[in-house]
Amino acid sequence: MAAVATAAVGAAVLGRPARTEAQDDAAATPASSTRSERVGPRRVVLRTDHGDLVLALFPDAAPRHVEQLLRLVSLGVYDGVRIARLEHRVSIEIGDARRQRAVPLTAEQEAAIDRLPLEPGVPHRKDGLTMVRPDDDRDGAETAFAILLEDAPHRNGDYTVFGRVAAGLDVLDEIAVLPRMADGRPGRPLPIRRAFVADAGELAAMRARGALRLSPTTDAHRLRFVIAIGLLIASGALLHLGPTRLRPKTLAHLGLVVVVVGLVVLLVGLAQQTLVAPGDLAAVGVIVVFLVALAVASRRSRSGEGRRALGSQDVGPS
Repeated sequence: MAAVATAAVGAAVLGRPARTEAQDDAAATPASSTRSERVGPRRVVLRTDHGDLVLALFPDAAPRHVEQLLRLVSLGVYDGVRIARLEHRVSIEIGDARRQRAVPLTAEQEAAIDRLPLEPGVPHRKDGLTMVRPDDDRDGAETAFAILLEDAPHRNGDYTVFGRVAAGLDVLDEIAVLPRMADGRPGRPLPIRRAFVADAGELAAMRARGALRLSPTTDAHRLRFVIAIGLLIASGALLHLGPTRLRPKTLAHLGLVVVVVGLVVLLVGLAQQTLVAPGDLAAVGVIVVFLVALAVASRRSRSGEGRRALGSQDVGPS
């Protein structure tokens, strides 16, 4: 719920009402678009910790840019690339795949990146996708691009617009108002977990089965994760502090259950990409240490009780 509220704040800050999925689709080709802004059949989906962004592309307006983006996405080049800058009310910059990626590019991925010549023509409007390049090289764009949060007519003719955000505008609004540092870098890492290409039919199928997350989801996932970890802590504490009448074999079985449940929760959290910040990973580490300490203390306590019981049996009348 908090994530939805954040998105609503972002929408208000950006001067945009909350969108429905149908309105998102209609926004892919605005009423004022030119013929060169025809949307191609394939979309690019950027999966983030805050939800999904669906990008519509303009193959007529920027054929070289669209061709390279689709090729690089298919090769996994954008998987793990971080958002480099958050310019409030201006743009969200997706980083350079060579410098802002969690894992270095492979030789195949590196070889697929070409310098892109300027392909001007489409005006810079809100929600548009515009390439990032060196200030002194009009034909130096490669992988970095920005999502515009407002119209930018001063960029017309100097930068290439190759598409626009077609769906996931509530997700975009949430990301736009996240905390940032003084130099515009995000306050914490914001990676693109996965990028993939899909056509309209594939996107419709994903929506039908709930696999496309067009509303902010991070807080809901983290709440479920915290609840699950809380239950693990409670069960571990009961094993250690609870009744002592349980046999050691039963305690061992219960401890194994706690370990298995903990591993399942951890794997689910990773699969849903909820462990997204160093603080989250540190919390998991603290919890693991806590459970291990409980297990060790419980074993020592049971061992001590067993030795005392054996000692009392050895002592008898002479």
